[in-house]
Amino acid sequence: METTIPPEFLEVPEILATYEEHPHWWAYILPAFATLGIIGNSISIGVFLHQKMRSLCTLFITAIFVFQCIFLISKVLTTSLSMWLNRKHPWPEMMLYLPHIEVIQKIYVNGIVVNDVAHSCVGWFSFLLILEQYAAFNHVEKLRKISRLENGIKIIVTVMNLSILLHLIQFFKYTRKETLYTTKPHTQVCLSEVYRTGSFDFYDKYITPMLFHCVPWICALVLLIKTLIDHFARKARNIADLNESFRSLPRYQLPPGTKAGRSFKIVVSLTSIYLWANLVYVCIRFYGVLNPNTEAPECSIIPGDTSYSRDDAILGVLSILFHVTNGVLNFPICMLMGNDFRAVFMDSIRRNVSKVEAQRVKISNAILSVGGLVAQRFGQRGRSGVFATPESGLRVIGEQEFIEEQLARSRTNSHSISPPSCNLVSTIRSSAKMQNISEEERALREELIMAVGYTNVVKCVFADKREVFLEFLEIFTGIRSGRNIKYAEAMLRVTELFDGYPHLVKHFERFLPSDYCREIETKDPFKWLDFRRSD
Repeated sequence: METTIPPEFLEVPEILATYEEHPHWWAYILPAFATLGIIGNSISIGVFLHQKMRSLCTLFITAIFVFQCIFLISKVLTTSLSMWLNRKHPWPEMMLYLPHIEVIQKIYVNGIVVNDVAHSCVGWFSFLLILEQYAAFNHVEKLRKISRLENGIKIIVTVMNLSILLHLIQFFKYTRKETLYTTKPHTQVCLSEVYRTGSFDFYDKYITPMLFHCVPWICALVLLIKTLIDHFARKARNIADLNESFRSLPRYQLPPGTKAGRSFKIVVSLTSIYLWANLVYVCIRFYGVLNPNTEAPECSIIPGDTSYSRDDAILGVLSILFHVTNGVLNFPICMLMGNDFRAVFMDSIRRNVSKVEAQRVKISNAILSVGGLVAQRFGQRGRSGVFATPESGLRVIGEQEFIEEQLARSRTNSHSISPPSCNLVSTIRSSAKMQNISEEERALREELIMAVGYTNVVKCVFADKREVFLEFLEIFTGIRSGRNIKYAEAMLRVTELFDGYPHLVKHFERFLPSDYCREIETKDPFKWLDFRRSD
């Protein structure tokens, strides 16, 4: 028997009519943009899960990117799939392919809940991200309690579970009904009867936008403004400079994994993009509440967003466009604003990783051997300069001049470094003059020579404080060998060890990533010194 299509099915649904007004957007641009966003977010997730990037701040960023991927996938599936089938089988010919329609209906009914959950989680995690940064600026002692990795995971899981629980009502928003016609049943997606009551309608129009979009948006905006004000007022780039109470706690150290100061630019950029995109969404959402589409059918063969009339369909396009753009911009923002992110990403895709790693291990072993030889010969008595206060009655010189004197003595005194180490440096220097040496290897060798010279100067400065030098040597060799990646803690400890020597602290920064540099005040003028030994 020939299949008969019901008369009311011959009319093109409103949602498909809207799609046909912007076919290239729904069929090509939206999927292409979403694919770029999914790829970029996936790469970013892999980078932020790297051992060098793990912290509470990056944990929240990773959660945002995960739910951005889920949002983009569900959004494309619930909008573009029906458009592609409609282009392949024009209406009403498409009605003859009921299995295709049933697949779309199942994807939509389940995907719309995932879409809303992911959307709300992105908002709340964006708020938690700027909240963590604000705490790093003003309440470091409170940040210590929640900065551990397991606590961050608990926060993320709790927010996700609450979002799913509060969106549980969405599972009952739509139901699939079968209407039996003379030949075969036709399934439609309809608003459930319980959802058409006034209380559930109020929940959908007011409670959901306020709880999942307006509240986190307002909180994130306030915290972003306060964080920027504090940042520019203090003109600091490090947690130690941003927190006033830190100065009264000389032995205070941040817990492992706390690197909030490093990702300041990324946090501010991601929060700004979220505020911009969500503002458009909230405005369009409340426009639909104030101007409801009275002609929206309760049942439809091809489901879609019927909040807007056909004349206002462009609002739905703009709402999706801003959120898809938000997901696409995440990876470029991290590449432009994050020095550590960019370094880890480039290291992960470098072709000659094995060669670079082998060279790095070789130089690290050389640093360790040099450090061991210096430590062994520490007991030998050497001449030290005079760096005193006027009350002591000794010759008063500036720290810069004092360090220059120690640098000169470390180059001239035979016992400043052991002969094997000198041979090592000479060998490295001579091999660095080879014509076929790469620029990267040359830079690594120069960095090794600089580190050896700096170690000698520290040894001369603290000739009477063996414990200070040995503790510095342990920190320094740990950083150079890659065993100590807690740069913030290392910087704080060296600052304490070199109390009264801000120039030495400033020179120590050249061996750390640039994001850990601090604005250190010095009494006498500061200038960079060359710690390399002259031939």
